[in-house]
Amino acid sequence: MPELPEVEVTRLGLLRKLKNKKCTGAVVRETRFRKPLRADLEELLFNQTLQDIKRRGKYLIWLFDRSALVTHLGMSGFYAGLPASRC
Repeated sequence: MPELPEVEVTRLGLLRKLKNKKCTGAVVRETRFRKPLRADLEELLFNQTLQDIKRRGKYLIWLFDRSALVTHLGMSGFYAGLPASRC
């Protein structure tokens, strides 16, 4: 489980690479959540520009033009295989 400084370093690195980029798709690698994901998640995020990434504890809050996405790094402490052109 990543510690807060590691989450902040990850946030800053992602923001530096992805800020003002358009989202071209979404990949869900884990489906066990407290609440089900929206079926139209990829459609919702498609072609939106990432404005900012905030942090609240160990959660990252991705702020897009018209929506927001809350993610957690999980036990690994990083997002595996996240190309710069995808969200």
